[in-house]
Amino acid sequence: MKVIVKTHSGLVFAKNISYKEDVDYVTVYSKKTGEFGILDNFVPTICFIKEGYLYLRKDVNEAYIVINNGLLEYNNKILTVLAREAHVGKTKERAKEIMLEVRNERLNENRKSQIDYTLLEKELMQTIKKTGAGQL
Repeated sequence: MKVIVKTHSGLVFAKNISYKEDVDYVTVYSKKTGEFGILDNFVPTICFIKEGYLYLRKDVNEAYIVINNGLLEYNNKILTVLAREAHVGKTKERAKEIMLEVRNERLNENRKSQIDYTLLEKELMQTIKKTGAGQL
């Protein structure tokens, strides 16, 4: 079966794993709905994954994709996941670590880009007073 995992950033990639690949079977785990497996000729399925992961196995190779807010659809031997956030790792723990690292990087970037508008407004008012702008 083919597995495709997409986020708003595009396909989910990892160092030797780009997930648009064929696998033998997938185990889906969601905190809300529990765990189930999908084999090649599984019935068409749709599932929402608020927090969970996919366990993917191809021969002896295995990988985990940690998913946050995702919609899973299985139909005609194609498993598609559209997720807000998804990260791949060789183990579930590593995939979670990657997700936390990415979240922390984004949080730090957001903190750097936030501007204190009250300080800027105060500086603007002082500059207006010094230059006498707006007075006749």
